[in-house]
Amino acid sequence: MKKIILGLLTIMIMISPVLAQDVVKIPYENRTFADDTAITLDGEFGDWADVDGVNITLKPARDTGTGSMEMNFRSIHDTNKIYFLIVITDDYYFYNFDTGISHRNAAALALAFPIDDNANAQYMGGSDDETDDTLNTTSGMVDIMHWELDTEAGDVTGGSKDNVDKLGDGVANLDDEYATTPWLRYDDNDAASNNLWKGSWSHTSDMSTNGSTGSWVFELSRDLVSSDKYDATFEEGVSIDIAVAYWSPNETPENVWTDDGHYVNENDVIDMSLVSKAVSAPGFELYLAFLGIFAMIPFLRRRK
Repeated sequence: MKKIILGLLTIMIMISPVLAQDVVKIPYENRTFADDTAITLDGEFGDWADVDGVNITLKPARDTGTGSMEMNFRSIHDTNKIYFLIVITDDYYFYNFDTGISHRNAAALALAFPIDDNANAQYMGGSDDETDDTLNTTSGMVDIMHWELDTEAGDVTGGSKDNVDKLGDGVANLDDEYATTPWLRYDDNDAASNNLWKGSWSHTSDMSTNGSTGSWVFELSRDLVSSDKYDATFEEGVSIDIAVAYWSPNETPENVWTDDGHYVNENDVIDMSLVSKAVSAPGFELYLAFLGIFAMIPFLRRRK
């Protein structure tokens, strides 16, 4: 358990007025790619051109927060893996991780998926206020992907564990975690656990100057099926709720994200269903159109 992070982060919606609201489910259809190699983890979104997305406004997780963040969410799967693309409009700021500056000087992202039937994806287990009874009203396990950027743009990170002291952490802080209550979360550090997450990030600005306008691009993948009891499973014909959290590095003049700079999809969750309906690779529709024309030529000749 990362006690320090638990004291710093409020991973999802942890205040009682929000918890009392009805959850609104946003339907999203996750289709298959015709080509299992169609997505490359590079922090770029050119290979996502034919994948439909959903736009969601992220709101402050705390009453003291202000403003909002615009997010575009996309996901797709093939026979083995599921992929996520999350684009959030926010100014670029990225620290030099070689200097040892805190992770709060860069953007951060989290996704949550319920594992148990009675779990709620909104409750991601990051509050340090275990004395608040409103935070102890839910039960059931939630799977968490938590990513504090610790690599350069375009690098692929994750997919394994750092060391024996931090078994649940992915390489460069792409972490596999889980929660059982809204106020407590853990590293996925069971001896038989896996960290299947891999990711790459970029920003749509030229990334040459901190403060450049544009959007953060988070690209992720994970195996559809995991043998780890702390991981959610993705399967066709079954829907799963998704909650998103984002921390902005632009909340203070020092470019440090704070609890007030923590944004979530409020009382909404993405209700994602995996279907076998294929998404074509870019340009495939044009190929089908030409194929149809050529198929008609013998018929037209016979008519003449």
